[in-house]
Amino acid sequence: MKKYILINAAWLILALGAFLLGRSSPRDTAESKEPIIRKSSGKNSSSRSAYQATASSRLVNSSQPNFASGRQGSTVTVSQFLSERDPLLANRMFAELILSMDASSAGRIFEELKSRRTQGSDEQMGLFLRAWGQLDGTAAMQAVDEFEGDPRRQAGAGIAAISGWASKDPEGAKAYLDTVDSEIARGVLTQGIVSGMASTDPDGATDYVLELDQL
Repeated sequence: MKKYILINAAWLILALGAFLLGRSSPRDTAESKEPIIRKSSGKNSSSRSAYQATASSRLVNSSQPNFASGRQGSTVTVSQFLSERDPLLANRMFAELILSMDASSAGRIFEELKSRRTQGSDEQMGLFLRAWGQLDGTAAMQAVDEFEGDPRRQAGAGIAAISGWASKDPEGAKAYLDTVDSEIARGVLTQGIVSGMASTDPDGATDYVLELDQL
């Protein structure tokens, strides 16, 4: 009799446990599917969306000039570029400035950059001179002479200008090199010619280096 009662009690406990487990499982499963970090909803979500929209609108519809591709239609000025505090916009403006300039405007831009060089960087001047060298190598190299008071900057400027020249007109850049008297300057500018040729004609640059080794 006692054994029979114990067996019935055991079955009752198992049935009760199964019943309770059945009620709790769907709830636990539903809760387990919820993310640990929940996204905000309602007012907070709306506020965040409004903020993102305002920020995007501010970036696109800022007071900066429109950017055009190629070498036409740019309204970016050196003053605007140097006055821009946002580094991303400043870099974008500088790229547009040098990509849209032509041989007739390069000299004016150079004078403005040089007169306010404390607000720019040697890297930006180098990029500008490379672009100018592609447009007018002779004029760009003449501008490099204005750095004669600072040999380090003059060397960097010369490499940038003649590398741009060599990327478009390698024979013209080589002919200019033949007119340079200083052996040190010739060595420095040769690096620029090789660099410029390598960017557009790697095989030609290799042949040129081999020619130099035979001199």
